[in-house]
Amino acid sequence: MSPSTPSPRVLVVDDEPGIHRAVSRILGSRNEVVCAHSTAEALALAAARPPDVALVDIRMPGEDGFECLRRLKAEHAGVDVILMTGSLDDTDGKLVRALASGAYYFLMKPFERGVLEALVDRCLEARRSRRKILAYVEELERELRHARDLQRSLLPPALGPASRFRAAVSFRPCLAVGGDLYDWRSFEPGRLFLLVADVSGHGVPAAMITAMLKASFDRLVAPARPSEVIEILRSGLLNLEADRFVTAFVADLDAARSTLVYASAGHVPALLHRPGGRVTVLERTGRFISSVVPHLAADSHAIPFGPGDRLLAYTDGVTEAMNPAEEAFGAERLEAAVRDSPGGDLSPILERLDRFRDGRPPADDETIVAVRRVE
Repeated sequence: MSPSTPSPRVLVVDDEPGIHRAVSRILGSRNEVVCAHSTAEALALAAARPPDVALVDIRMPGEDGFECLRRLKAEHAGVDVILMTGSLDDTDGKLVRALASGAYYFLMKPFERGVLEALVDRCLEARRSRRKILAYVEELERELRHARDLQRSLLPPALGPASRFRAAVSFRPCLAVGGDLYDWRSFEPGRLFLLVADVSGHGVPAAMITAMLKASFDRLVAPARPSEVIEILRSGLLNLEADRFVTAFVADLDAARSTLVYASAGHVPALLHRPGGRVTVLERTGRFISSVVPHLAADSHAIPFGPGDRLLAYTDGVTEAMNPAEEAFGAERLEAAVRDSPGGDLSPILERLDRFRDGRPPADDETIVAVRRVE
């Protein structure tokens, strides 16, 4: 133990001075031992500096050891309490009650020196292990917060007022970070390239691949056919692990030509919502991106995209969301939700999805991107 590290603090709560002397003699060479004759005195000592371990006698005048344990735990949740008794009456019942009350152990008096030393040492070692685990978890949480902030920083800024498109986005990773990505590039006010991608799996490994996809999409410095953009994404993932795959949807929205050209590498079908309520399903045009599946190019398809039309691209976490009966939300429910919410706001769709899930947390990342042509 380094000089700067305080000795473990052991609190002895017993109305017998002999127990105070015995415990101090046994444990005092390696621990700071403080003694109290009652619960009130023990709480006062614990308030000055919480103990690491408390040895508490069950039979004391006034509040007994069980009440002392309860109050110590209420005020100092991390303290470990070992209950002691010298009575042979109903020892099994006392043992059960002690463990049910949150005691670390139950010790019979008189105790042997080696037993007390081993018990307290084991208790202190368990406490040190818990502290290390807690510190490790806190560090992981800090790193995940940084990773979440980094991933969100990769997402695109809002479309400017000069754009002829308006976008609404819902981005809900099921963990701190996820495997969904959306991005867009605008080379002129009337033309927008949209990417929505989904990496298999969740958490940090999937999020790292989304960063690679983002870097590949950033290589797009001039308009290109969506099928060519898919190939750019594929080329950036040549060393993708065998158990990982990526689906991607790329769209070129051109207001000047009133066209929507898209390519889909195994991605769930996007939806085109036209004024009047008609919803068109944009089917896949190619195979998902994988290092183990034979490569087939994703074709580009072109369809009209006029004023008021709205494109909705999403990830499979939306349609695969489950209700308590283990039913999937499905494509039909999503299409109905889109038809019933013709405005630019995604709230009605999300509310319907959340009601369907009925309080269950998302089991997968959920992303919806809706882009509407305003003129």
